[in-house]
Amino acid sequence: MTINPSTLRTIAQAAKALPFSEPAIRAKIDRHELQAVRIAGSVFLEEAELRRAFGELYQPRPVA
Repeated sequence: MTINPSTLRTIAQAAKALPFSEPAIRAKIDRHELQAVRIAGSVFLEEAELRRAFGELYQPRPVA
């Protein structure tokens, strides 16, 4: 499995692009409703996963 780092979003970034709070997103990860990527103790979500799970609800903002 190859992951493009530019498509990874933190939970905070995902929460800003969705109508859900960070704790709600973490709960979805815990319930396996979202597939997360863990790298060196940090949790990330792939943009494709966010689009799959939330469709039009996911409104990404430019990443600085």
